[in-house]
Amino acid sequence: MRRGRGDLKEIGWLANSAFGMVFVWFLMVGCAGDPPKPLPQPTPQQTRSDSDRFFEKMKQEEGERTKAQEAPMP
Repeated sequence: MRRGRGDLKEIGWLANSAFGMVFVWFLMVGCAGDPPKPLPQPTPQQTRSDSDRFFEKMKQEEGERTKAQEAPMP
């Protein structure tokens, strides 16, 4: 049994309609949720602590790099 051109047009129309309905449903559901809450801002003490840790780690890595450069190559 062969399908005629009319059947293919009907299938295309149904597929496009289904896609459109799903798209509209996603728009409605996606916009219905609560907006994301902003991240809390770090306190000055947290910022200072983080920068102190970073500075100490940087000094340690610099010392390791200096030791590696001073070591004689075999």
